[in-house]
Order: sequence, then structure tokens, then C-alpha cells
Amino acid sequence: MPTSVKVSGNQYQVTFSTDIKDYNREDGGYLTPIPVLRGKDILVPLEASLIVDVEIERPSNRLFIKSWTVKHNTNGLEDRWGDRLTNEIVVNATTRYLWERGLAIPVPDNFYAMGLVGIVIDDDINKISSKLKKNPFDSEVLESLREEGKYKISTAGDINKGFIITTYLWAVNNIPLGFQLEYCERLLGLKANEMSNFISRYSFTFEEISKANLTGNLFNGKEKFDYEGKPVYFVKHSDEKVQGGYLPKWLSTQVEDYISDMVQTPYKLQPEMTGATV
Repeated sequence: MPTSVKVSGNQYQVTFSTDIKDYNREDGGYLTPIPVLRGKDILVPLEASLIVDVEIERPSNRLFIKSWTVKHNTNGLEDRWGDRLTNEIVVNATTRYLWERGLAIPVPDNFYAMGLVGIVIDDDINKISSKLKKNPFDSEVLESLREEGKYKISTAGDINKGFIITTYLWAVNNIPLGFQLEYCERLLGLKANEMSNFISRYSFTFEEISKANLTGNLFNGKEKFDYEGKPVYFVKHSDEKVQGGYLPKWLSTQVEDYISDMVQTPYKLQPEMTGATV
């Protein structure tokens, strides 16, 4: 894995490298691996490196791989080692390394986070621990709750469904593709298969809603509405290759009203929580 990470505010520089100290760790020479999900790990030659610059963009809070650079050693004999590197491999390896260290994990705004954590642990703002009031996604507190089986959102009720869908849309907009469901599990306590089943169960396609002349209800309607006798909680894109979709206006209003009441100040959802196209 990478030998170092430098942190400067919302910017991170991760270096995968093999120096002489690493190399001498074992007989035959140890080479730092760059993990590959489908295939053999890529081994970094002695005194070579892959340098990856990462940023949490503001104000969107999107995790973004800005650039990556391959540096070769000076012997000229191992300059093909980086040929297998792709953006997908670099993004996956770098994100995994950072997340395992609790770094570069984007979080929504504090009011949304407070409302979500209150929903998940079925409590109100006055009963949430002082640690969570300062940092609703405090990893130490939430991990303790997970171990006790107390951190998992219920899928019952409109408000809960609204929080699940807004979190999903925020993840689609801000989190690398291979980590979106994992991110939702961090925030919601729902396993990847549970999240996928929820989206499948409670969604319709935009084509279906459009043919039923319900787009006005979707984007502007204040009242809950049905399609073929079922409430519309989420409208996904008709093209299965396109991620994301739209949160109905009536449901975004309910979530906003819930958070506003909880924090005692008017609240509006971020655009990344109401629609996504990736």
C-alpha cells in the first residue's frame, strides 16, 4: 500500500512507492503493491512511485482525484510497470487507502447530518450525545452504535425514505462509483444489497412518469402522488446506464420541514441531494 499521505486542509497527496527500506523487508525484495480489483496487483519497482493528488471540492464536498503521476527509477529497466494503470485502478486504490485511515470521507452539511443521525438512532436532537452534536458522523461514536446494533435506518415512513434517497443521490454526485453503496452503508447502516433492493423497490423510471403526465407532480407538486396505485418516492433515469434520478418535490419538502423543525431554523436541501445524473 502507499507509503505516505500528506494532508493540507481539504487536499491530500498519496504516494505509492517502494524505497530501499521497504524493499529489504523480506527475502527476494518487497515491492509495494497497488491493489487491482480485477487482476493482479501492480508492483511498484524500487525507488519508483505513483503520486496521486486528491481534493474534497468546495462547496460541493465532492471527492475528486485531481491528477496522478508515475515516476520511474533511474535504472531504465523497469519503466513499463505503470502501463497497466488506469484511472479506475488509481481511484479505487487511493480512495480505499484514505478511507481505511478515516481520511477524505466527504460529509453533508451539519444540519442534514444531525437530522439523519437523529432518524437513524431514533432520537431527537436534545438526546443525541454532545459528541454527535459537534460532529454527527463521529466515527468512534457511530462505530460503537453499530457494534450494539443501534445504527441502522428503518425504511418505514416517508421521512425515512426521503433521507435514504437524498443520501443516495448525494453519494452518486460526490463519491467515486465503486464506493457509493459503501458510503451509504456508513451513513445509513444499510448493506449494499439492502440499499440496491430499496432503490429498486421504491423507484419508477422517468419515462414511466413522463408518459403518465406526472412530471409536473414530480418537480413542482406539493402533495404526495401515486403511479399505478403506488406512491412515487424516487424517479430514476430511463437509461439503465445512467446513475441517479430525481427526488419528488413533495418528499424533499417533507425532509426539509423535518430538519427545519429539528434545528429550529429554515433549511433547504443541497441540489446534490435532490437530483443526480452520472
